[in-house]
Amino acid sequence: MEERRKLISLIHRQKAKATVCDSCSRISFSKDCPDCRSSTHLMNDDEYRRFLKLYAGKASCSQMDEIELMMVVNAFDELGWREYWKRQKASHMRRQTQTIQLIKREAERVLGDSWVDRLQGFIDKVIGKSSIYVLNDMELRNVIGWLRRLKKSEERKTKI
Repeated sequence: MEERRKLISLIHRQKAKATVCDSCSRISFSKDCPDCRSSTHLMNDDEYRRFLKLYAGKASCSQMDEIELMMVVNAFDELGWREYWKRQKASHMRRQTQTIQLIKREAERVLGDSWVDRLQGFIDKVIGKSSIYVLNDMELRNVIGWLRRLKKSEERKTKI
């Protein structure tokens, strides 16, 4: 049952990113059609239901068994989902690396000489993780917020 729910979730993520060519109706995951280079639009519900019927014979994931769900997942994969997902993941990793570099620069400026230990202490105690490199986006934003609050606090102290 858990596997079925994961497949449905994946299909819904795929559908949310799928695009349909305005000219030739090709389904892809790009802004322009890979075949005719025309513009695309996000797949709407009618197109999605037709897609499900074409590949699994049913218009709703809730009516499908795991084999039919896998057929839909594989169909999206053949249309370029894996390549799209790899590009998105790589882009996310670059943004995350840039955020970590920003945090390190800001921490050194705000926390002073012992910035490494203080930053790690915050990550350990407040977030409960072992390293900045395992933090998710929300946790990284929490670290940035903490550094900005400290910076404002220090600025207020120097004005007095």
